[in-house]
Amino acid sequence: MAIPLEVAVFSPANALRAQALGAYRVELNAQGSYDDGGLTPLVSDVASLHKPEPGEKKLDIPIRIMIRPRPTPGPTDAEPHDFVYSDAEFQAMWDAITAFKNLRTLNPVRGDAFVFGILERVGPGAAPVERELAIDIRRCTMLVAHAKPIRCVFHRAFDVIARSEDWHDGLGELVRCGFTGVLTSGGDGPFYENIHRLRRMCCQMPELQIIVGGGVRRGNVDLLVPRIRHIVRLNIWMHSSCLSFDQPSDLDPEEVDPAELIGLGSALGLSQFVD
Repeated sequence: MAIPLEVAVFSPANALRAQALGAYRVELNAQGSYDDGGLTPLVSDVASLHKPEPGEKKLDIPIRIMIRPRPTPGPTDAEPHDFVYSDAEFQAMWDAITAFKNLRTLNPVRGDAFVFGILERVGPGAAPVERELAIDIRRCTMLVAHAKPIRCVFHRAFDVIARSEDWHDGLGELVRCGFTGVLTSGGDGPFYENIHRLRRMCCQMPELQIIVGGGVRRGNVDLLVPRIRHIVRLNIWMHSSCLSFDQPSDLDPEEVDPAELIGLGSALGLSQFVD
């Protein structure tokens, strides 16, 4: 069974580039936000892909839109962990979903979706930062309901849940929130350090799409794919930015690398990349 490829892109031009090279779908992030892990793109970026100017190309493959209002906090911030958001930041996420939906170009049948993750501090601790991190079920459920009929995917915020012994309960919580997928490396570090756990995740809850990300490259994807290809479910994807990390400094560092995308597609056994 071939495993489809989702490409994280950081501009409308690179979304179209990934489409032309054979990507099955794209995750659109703000331009210049790769080093931040991806941030909410401009509404005009999505509009330009779905309602292009005359003579410009249109995006026809599914789009996943990142909803992330800020980069990872610094060590001196009151809340140093990513994905723990203030009320103002949550409102910014709500407003972004509203604005994208108001374009009336997103199509749940095509597979368009929003991507976000929200955590909260729970349990004992003298200070909030001493408490454990957990999925913010209340606010996630609110955003998923607000996004309907567009689907929602839980972002790499799940990695901190995946590294615990209760990861299977975390997957169940995502389903109860209404998410249809989760993007994760399976724990701390890149995906290839969590292969055993990822394989177990791929055997759980077929209603939840497992999107494997975190360091996915054409040269290492075979560390995981042979171990999951036989699993009888259609909800496993691979996720990569397909960037070149040795480009000359005068080139766009967020430009999709054709050799990497084609090589990764070939390694996944996708028909358009295999002779």
